[in-house]
Amino acid sequence: MLSDRLFFPLITLVIISIVAIAAVWPQGDGARSPAPFGHTPTQQTPAAIAARSREAAVNAADKARSAAAARKDAEAAARTKAALQ
Repeated sequence: MLSDRLFFPLITLVIISIVAIAAVWPQGDGARSPAPFGHTPTQQTPAAIAARSREAAVNAADKARSAAAARKDAEAAARTKAALQ
């Protein structure tokens, strides 16, 4: 068996180590940590939000452009088919 004189100091050291690691471990993209420890997550910064908005606008414009081109191609194919009949 492990004596109490060894066990309790070891457990104390483990607990202090866990708390120290938790204090310096980088936070994810989730909710902000409370005041002296936290910082604004990268995905919630105004620059990141603006970048996502720009990317969404570009994607929507590309999608609309390709849909218009596909519609134009389908109309041209239908006119060609009608002319051949």
